[in-house]
Amino acid sequence: MKFWTSLILVLGVLLIPSPSQGAFFSNERDIATHLDANYEPSGVVWNDRLQTLFLVSDSGFVTQMDIDGNIVSTSKRSLGLDLEGITIVDQAGEYRDKLYLLVEFPQRIVEFDVNTWTLTGRSWSLTNMSGSGAKGAEALTYNLDTGEFYVGSQLDGQIYVYNIDLSAPAGPGTTVAPAYDSPISTGIGRDLAGLHYAAETKTTYAIFDDTGRGPKIREYDDYNNFNSFLEYDLPGHAQEGVTLLPGCPNNSTTIIIAQDSGEVMRYASYPIVCPAAEPEPEPQPDPQPAIVDQDEDGSPVEVDCDDTRANVNPSMVEVRNDGLDNDCNPATADWVRVYTSANIIPYTTTEVRDDYHVFDSKWEFSYVSLPAQPVAGWYTFDLEARATSLDNLYNLGINVRNAQGRDTQTRVVGSLNFENYRFYHYIPANTPTQVRFISGVRGIDSTGAKREHHLRAVTVTRVEEAVSPLPAPQVVSLSTREGLNKVVLIYDTDIESSATLMMNDVLHTNTDITTSKTWTFRNLTCGTQYSYELKLYSDLYNPVFDNAGVYTGSFTTANCTR
Repeated sequence: MKFWTSLILVLGVLLIPSPSQGAFFSNERDIATHLDANYEPSGVVWNDRLQTLFLVSDSGFVTQMDIDGNIVSTSKRSLGLDLEGITIVDQAGEYRDKLYLLVEFPQRIVEFDVNTWTLTGRSWSLTNMSGSGAKGAEALTYNLDTGEFYVGSQLDGQIYVYNIDLSAPAGPGTTVAPAYDSPISTGIGRDLAGLHYAAETKTTYAIFDDTGRGPKIREYDDYNNFNSFLEYDLPGHAQEGVTLLPGCPNNSTTIIIAQDSGEVMRYASYPIVCPAAEPEPEPQPDPQPAIVDQDEDGSPVEVDCDDTRANVNPSMVEVRNDGLDNDCNPATADWVRVYTSANIIPYTTTEVRDDYHVFDSKWEFSYVSLPAQPVAGWYTFDLEARATSLDNLYNLGINVRNAQGRDTQTRVVGSLNFENYRFYHYIPANTPTQVRFISGVRGIDSTGAKREHHLRAVTVTRVEEAVSPLPAPQVVSLSTREGLNKVVLIYDTDIESSATLMMNDVLHTNTDITTSKTWTFRNLTCGTQYSYELKLYSDLYNPVFDNAGVYTGSFTTANCTR
């Protein structure tokens, strides 16, 4: 339980003596001139998002008007309810188009949709609240900071707090009990007629149309145990509803009082107490950034292209063949090179737009060249490319060509969209090699569409250490019975390739482009050593191409058993 129980006893003592009616109430205007003569306003709320007022009447009508009283919309017929209060729970979120209306007796809250201008069918019956008949629920507001409905009783002048889960289903049979054991005492034991909670000042405003001392408006500070700290005399009579427009930081605002005698009174310059503005922070000098040099090579991270390696910084001399940009200068040559569209040389005239290559002839292509005398071994080619054409008809062709003008590997790459694509190729020692990228197989088709590909980057890396020397093939099956000696050799590699195996002057081919190779030999001689020569080809096996890695090995069959 919160502090409400003890408040019933002490609020009257905490009340600051009230000033008389303020001069601000003299600046008044009745804006109800466009309402029907029989309209009895019983509740009012300001919608800041729509910049309009919403009113309800005792006879069940809902009306929308601007701040000058011009009617925006109104009910064509009564809702058939004795409406005494109205509030808004959300200006901009899920419930921004909903109004919540208070029915005097039996006490309940009903939901109203301003788009359809009808009740939604959702309602909540309020239990354990005093009053009945014409002395039931009379005032309604919503505390935006606590998410609670404040409901005022005309009979005993107290505020009953309800915590309603608006996300849960609700209907005619839905009931909700007060959130606390006891209601909040206002210090006036009767005729509570209107409530308004202002989130900007954390203040609850309550109006009483009969206190024994005339109509009053009281202000309660929610920050200080709901203490009443100001009270003013109200002009007029039969006050039923109250709402305030936002006013901070000006410390004054417009207040609207609905009177069920037919008036909607607008008063300017009503005083409010705005929270003190937060002082501007003193400007602080920018702290000096700490020098970061993770590898402690004397070059800070701002200029060091790899702050995890002490042998990489702008003061270093480029080291060949180590795969590192030692001097942090990509223009310095190294065996591992990154080619981008900026330095890929078109073979013939091309139109270069950003990273795009657009071709006018079917024989045009872009290419990258390896160093003039590459080290022998396997190389990886990592592409970032969009392998389509302007008319989406053709894929990206890749040809690897050696110095003799022979294509030692040909493949087609389709449906790439800059995801990484890798392929391997074996390059013999001192063999200049060129990798060509071709869009489609034709130039301009009958529709006149050009071929293109978007080649963002090509990274060429020598990976000899990853595949050489070749481990011995695995012997997975061995039969030693005389006349039935059999050996199965399996070789696994990370490289997709075709292969040949030469044994006893007999060539065995495996032309599938796979990473696993299998050879089975039967009827071998027992206790005999067999030598073999294994070649891995970058592409489909072709004996005229010198594009293979060559490895030799041997195995010995077991002695035969009878």
